[in-house]
Amino acid sequence: MVSKIQDEVESLSEDISNQETSMTRISAEVTSIRASIASLQNTLNLTIDVNNAQRETLSRINNQLISLVPVRLVGGSSQNEGRVEVWYSGTWGTVCDDSWDIIDARVVCRMLGYSGYTAFGSAHFGQGSGTIWLDDVGCSGSENSIFSCRHSGMGTHNCGHGEDASVRCT
Repeated sequence: MVSKIQDEVESLSEDISNQETSMTRISAEVTSIRASIASLQNTLNLTIDVNNAQRETLSRINNQLISLVPVRLVGGSSQNEGRVEVWYSGTWGTVCDDSWDIIDARVVCRMLGYSGYTAFGSAHFGQGSGTIWLDDVGCSGSENSIFSCRHSGMGTHNCGHGEDASVRCT
């Protein structure tokens, strides 16, 4: 009987030893999987960082390009107010006040680096001369440029300079 118990103890010891070996192997595999997951997370984080950096760079480039599309304010008592004039095809020209509103003023002021805005019509800061470039401007407010807003087409208008659009930016 003692012999039978000794055989069972040896068998159990062998099973325990095999289980420990299996557990050690499984533990090593889990450690390896964790390392792979950490590596993938680092790669993913780097990809996200690169994508964010690319988005920021593209946004900066977009803003710089928009700033190359000139808009100026003329006739006001300070640089932050006046008749809206845009540079197009080598010439400064005005914007007609047909449909002109606070949302359009918002876009112009944003182009000039301001966050506050007030809209005026009827050549509030004096009449311009020469070309009237934009008429029936209809911005949604999210545009980065007045040229991105709905309008009648460059140079297409039914206005006189007594209808020049103006803004005050703050």
